[in-house]
Amino acid sequence: MTGPRMSKRLAVLATATSVAVFIALGMAASASGSHGRTDISDARVSVEGRSARLVEQVDYRDGVTRVADMLVADGRPDGDLGNPDLAAAWEFVDSTWPSSMRGDLKQISVIDEGPRGLVGVVHRSKAGGWILSLDRSDFGDRRLVEETIIHELAHVATLGPNQFSFDLEAACDGVMTTVGCAAPGSLMAQWASAFWPGGILDASPSDLVDPYAATAPHEDLAETFTAWVADWPVESSRVRDRYEMLAADPTINLLATQIRNQLD
Repeated sequence: MTGPRMSKRLAVLATATSVAVFIALGMAASASGSHGRTDISDARVSVEGRSARLVEQVDYRDGVTRVADMLVADGRPDGDLGNPDLAAAWEFVDSTWPSSMRGDLKQISVIDEGPRGLVGVVHRSKAGGWILSLDRSDFGDRRLVEETIIHELAHVATLGPNQFSFDLEAACDGVMTTVGCAAPGSLMAQWASAFWPGGILDASPSDLVDPYAATAPHEDLAETFTAWVADWPVESSRVRDRYEMLAADPTINLLATQIRNQLD
């Protein structure tokens, strides 16, 4: 571990349609040093309601309760914030998610699994953009929730439909990872080629920002981005190499600056 932080994350990267899509499921190591794992399973997204834009209902893993949903339009809540859970979720978003990227946020969902369970997750929205789900059980740990949102923003920035396909069966002109194809020239393709050649981690897990980064290339990128933005203590030259790749990418470098400004 690189600091006192202890968390579990679920990074869900799925297309919001009624067909089965792939999920990446993992848990970070606890302070005791136990290692997490990455599973691949199915997820489905259905829609409900009869408004002009439908609320998208995500099928979460067993044990996760869906509490409330709020559509987001033009970067603002599409409705009142009378529900205290939704108000709290929006406050976390408002303090972390850069305003320039809020047009990509289409829905916020509040869920409940228990402290340090799911914490946060993003899905691609059927309306284009993304759905962010946050676990209200963790709202008392501000640092954990904000760092989880930073992690999810890294997925938003690097795994959009123009950069990544979750179709494991289609031909891949870029770099195939454990969950899909990174487009040629994309940051995810560069990352996988440099640090996960042939799909194998080219480092010891102890040389990464935390054990969860060792579960898959996209989680390595997202956890490293979080560590870089949040300024976790880092000693490994392997991590510094990763930071240099992030800093060299204009889009991800700008995102890091914007998040830091939001947090200040």
